[in-house]
Amino acid sequence: MIAISPDESKGAYHHIIQFCERHDFKPADIIYAGSIQNALLKVEAGLGFSVMDENCISDANAAVLSVPFYKTDPLSLIAVWKKDNLNPAIPLFTNLLIE
Repeated sequence: MIAISPDESKGAYHHIIQFCERHDFKPADIIYAGSIQNALLKVEAGLGFSVMDENCISDANAAVLSVPFYKTDPLSLIAVWKKDNLNPAIPLFTNLLIE
C-alpha cells in the first residue's frame, strides 16, 4: 500500500489507516510518499495501490484505475492502482472494498 507519510500529514495517514482497520484490512507493507502527486507517481509506476480522497485524482489520469468506497465515511475515499497491474491481490482487495 502506498500512503502519505505521517511526517507530511499525520491526519490523512491516520485517517486512512483507521479506515482500513475498521474494515479488517491491515496493510503488511506501506510505501510512504511525501505528497499526493508522489503517491500517484508510485501507483503509476506499479509499486502498489493507494487509498486516498477522491478529490486527489483526476479522471484524465488514464494510467490508473479507481474504485470509490461507499459513502459512510467523512471523506469520499477511492482505491487506485496501475491500470495494467496483474497482481492477483488487486481483485481480492477490490472485491473486499465493493462488499
